[in-house]
Amino acid sequence: MKKTRLRLMLDYPFFGALALGIKLIKTTSIPTLDINEKRLRYNPDFIETLSKEETLWCYLHVLSHVILGHSFRLKDHDPQLFQLAADYAVNIMLFDSVKLPMPEGCLFDKKYRDWSTEKIYDDLYQQHNEAMQLQQNLSDNDSDNSSSALTEEQQEKLTDYQKKIATAERHGLVSKAESDSEIESIAKINIAGKINPGQLAGSSIERIISKSTQVTIRWEDLLLKFMNKTCMSYYDWMIPNRRYSFGDVLMPSIKKEKELSIAIAIDVSGSIDHNLLNKFMSEFKSLIASINYTELIVLSCHTKVENLKIYQKGDKIDYAPHGTGGTYFYPVWSAIRETGKNPVCLVYFTDLECHKPHFGDDPGYPVLFIGKFDQWVKNNLSKLPFGEKIEMKY
Repeated sequence: MKKTRLRLMLDYPFFGALALGIKLIKTTSIPTLDINEKRLRYNPDFIETLSKEETLWCYLHVLSHVILGHSFRLKDHDPQLFQLAADYAVNIMLFDSVKLPMPEGCLFDKKYRDWSTEKIYDDLYQQHNEAMQLQQNLSDNDSDNSSSALTEEQQEKLTDYQKKIATAERHGLVSKAESDSEIESIAKINIAGKINPGQLAGSSIERIISKSTQVTIRWEDLLLKFMNKTCMSYYDWMIPNRRYSFGDVLMPSIKKEKELSIAIAIDVSGSIDHNLLNKFMSEFKSLIASINYTELIVLSCHTKVENLKIYQKGDKIDYAPHGTGGTYFYPVWSAIRETGKNPVCLVYFTDLECHKPHFGDDPGYPVLFIGKFDQWVKNNLSKLPFGEKIEMKY
């Protein structure tokens, strides 16, 4: 495996740089290979059954699990089914991107091309439910001493599912990320991406990186990553919420008694249709349900601010967006400044269809613009005057 790691450095420097930071452990306690952000375990007896090219594939495969963040994406998914989904996602990506032979027995299905791991998981979960029902039918028939009720097609489905489960058990399961260490591994990836950038341009590895950034993290996770970053010095700001979870990263670790003032702005301009506004309000309610704020500033804005309200902890949140018109952002900063409040951050639900002069000056606190963005935004606001942006995917 050490020789294979050297070849990674030469042929796939992006992967090679990441591999150098992960300890190799030889063991016969597992059937094949497994990996987390700190170590890669491999069974030497299994490796001996592979050619050099197949060994390189396997190395790329397990490293891809780290790159795609499968440890922190496991969350509350069934580990066995998620392992299957993760393997399908990695194998189709490598099949399309590197000119290496896929070892025999690898999970592969072309229908999963360009699917996220979570989408593949949902498909496998449906297969799981169907298989469980078929097994129950068999059990019921056995207890009644009746003949099997399964058709040939049903039996084929059941057998195929059982083979998949056996493969997951043989390959080992994805384990949940440990604390912030998974994020540290992503930092290693960022460093690795800076090595020999000329070798990556237009290459198969560049396509792998591009695909990984498209499917690795849900926009909800990015939202909470922003909230964690801006509120991390405030005691117990996060209330457990299954809809918004990001592994262990959001667990409070710094205990400081401070006033936690959060601002939320809602774009009510004419370019916001009814469906998008409903989506904004749905996410607004989910977000505030996850925050143990002491003060919440909420306001609507088009070319001017409407319905500014300030809620204290314990108040009933009965906010309704008001107004319609063009899109100016600077009235929000001005209105908040006039209240004398200084929020720790502001989340702005918007489609970002605003010309740069109407952003105004940086308000002096972190701003996150989040919403559904069209091609005009992508062409004209690839770089914002200030703040960060996250596009909703739904």
